[in-house]
Amino acid sequence: MDIAFKIIALQLSWASCLGIYLSSAQQRLIGQPLPTKAAGLCFIVTATLAFSLLSFNHHSLMAFIILLGIWMMNLIILALLPPHRPNLKKVFIVGSAISLLVSLLGDPHVV
Repeated sequence: MDIAFKIIALQLSWASCLGIYLSSAQQRLIGQPLPTKAAGLCFIVTATLAFSLLSFNHHSLMAFIILLGIWMMNLIILALLPPHRPNLKKVFIVGSAISLLVSLLGDPHVV
């Protein structure tokens, strides 16, 4: 159950960062940016769920630090990947695969 919580938390954090990215006016993955309020609400909900899942296995401060690291990784991926693959489906699949790879390859001490 431990690894399942980590995988779900990483996928939720990926979804939260993707929603924030898609609400930006500079993104080119979809025609019109998502509404900022809807993306912010989605970010808050998914981030809270990811934090609560990480809190099952870690102290709350450690869960927050892990979540910050995951957000930084996801935002770097979102900065580098869309210019090379300007397709929302490919960006979503590759980002999800990278998050899954991090959760599976990371030792229990990493995530």
